[in-house]
Amino acid sequence: MKIFLATILFSLLYFSSLTAQWVYVTPPEMFYGGNYVINHDGELYFANNEDIWKTSDEGNSWTNLTNGFVTEAGNSNLFIQFAGSNIFVASTLLAVFMSPDNGSSWQLDTVGLEGSYNASLLYCDGTNIFASMNYPTYGLYMKAASQGAWTRVNSNSIGSSYLTNVMGMTKIGNVLYAATRSSGFYESSDNGVTWTQKASTNYPNPVEGQVSNRLTYIGSDLFVACTDGVYKSTDQGDSWTRVDQGFAVWNQFNVVQIWCLYSDGTNLYASVAQDDSAYISTDAGATWSDISGGLHHRLKSFAVNNGKLFAAQWDTDSSFVRYDGALYVEKEEGINPQQFELSQNYPNPFNPSTKIKFSVPSNSFVSLKIYDALSREVAELVNEELSQGEYSVDFDAEGLAGGVYFYQLKTKSYIETKKMILLK
Repeated sequence: MKIFLATILFSLLYFSSLTAQWVYVTPPEMFYGGNYVINHDGELYFANNEDIWKTSDEGNSWTNLTNGFVTEAGNSNLFIQFAGSNIFVASTLLAVFMSPDNGSSWQLDTVGLEGSYNASLLYCDGTNIFASMNYPTYGLYMKAASQGAWTRVNSNSIGSSYLTNVMGMTKIGNVLYAATRSSGFYESSDNGVTWTQKASTNYPNPVEGQVSNRLTYIGSDLFVACTDGVYKSTDQGDSWTRVDQGFAVWNQFNVVQIWCLYSDGTNLYASVAQDDSAYISTDAGATWSDISGGLHHRLKSFAVNNGKLFAAQWDTDSSFVRYDGALYVEKEEGINPQQFELSQNYPNPFNPSTKIKFSVPSNSFVSLKIYDALSREVAELVNEELSQGEYSVDFDAEGLAGGVYFYQLKTKSYIETKKMILLK
């Protein structure tokens, strides 16, 4: 019986590893959880509780930029921001550091900051950099994104208290937007010097959470993350509507606490406080797909690099993870097919990537999965509601062994499978 149970357990673990879409990438040698990841000029920068690391090859090798200088063990790096060759790092205890030479040297950057060095946000709009400081003194500060003293923003009480503490910032065109914890939504048309509070009907409360900027956008639509869901505004923050659907509930409090909300300009990504839960929306929050496969802990930060999604995972040890599912399902404009159809992938044979096209005649929930020669699922490329149209999706087989694979399109009323060959 023990042998039988052990065999069953091994099989479950084996098959779960085959279907996992998130995979661990070789992380820096460290303890404590991963806090933040950001893409800058094709390189990924990763923060844990001790150091800032850089990788130019998607995590296969790493360079330690700080070697313990910026922070101390147990002190979390919250944000990394860039302005030209300057790198800024915000910390929970030691305020802000900057490097004027791409990480070769570092210096404290606290001149002008008053009292509290507990940062809740660091944001750069390309011209100015902003630091939102938390308990006990609070304050929103700004300066040109270079060396020099910080200036406190004194406009409409923004950032000056617990309720008005700025938890998210973004910029659309020439207008800056700021999301406060519980006192509404603000905008600035003069580079952040003066701020006006918006009407903010149905503004979520409170807008707070773990390490991430709580505010982002796609096109002209704004999105904010709070302790219970994702909210969207289509009128520059005057009114808000909740758009998360079916997210995992954090059972301890019976809420959907968003840990990270991120946009790559096309898609929205969200992670929640419930362990191993993450989602993607390809239609500005109208619908969401679960991309939690392979996760074991919470994600605190996302970044897209070379068309691939990476994340900082809060684990017993710091974790840098990569999503191996498809991020982009492209729809051909002006094509209205009358029947389901699955085309042969191209190129075929391929190494390591290929494109798969399919047609959808009417609104349908569509699944597109990849299987190996033993009928084991190795990837899920599509798992969402799609409207009528012709679609294409890229499949990257990097990390898979060469051989015969099958891809299957499945809906409520249609199923078709085709063969493809991976040459390695």
